[in-house]
Amino acid sequence: MEGLSRAHARNLFRRSWLRLAALEACLGGLAARTSQVFLMREHLGLETAEICKEFGLTSTPCWVLLYRARMALRECLGKTWFAAR
Repeated sequence: MEGLSRAHARNLFRRSWLRLAALEACLGGLAARTSQVFLMREHLGLETAEICKEFGLTSTPCWVLLYRARMALRECLGKTWFAAR
């Protein structure tokens, strides 16, 4: 973090933790399988086919779970993270 003041670096670190806490809280509000499918795709980077196989799903229900997770996270983060800024 060359060129950043300590105060600015602390502020960035604090905001990063707050952002992570908001995301974790929103993920906790999702159904377990929906949260797992989302994390496998977006955090672990697994292909949808791998995720479908793991859960015994065809591609359409898997894509529906991902869509629902994204929309729920969008709404939750809009209320918790972005509204607080």
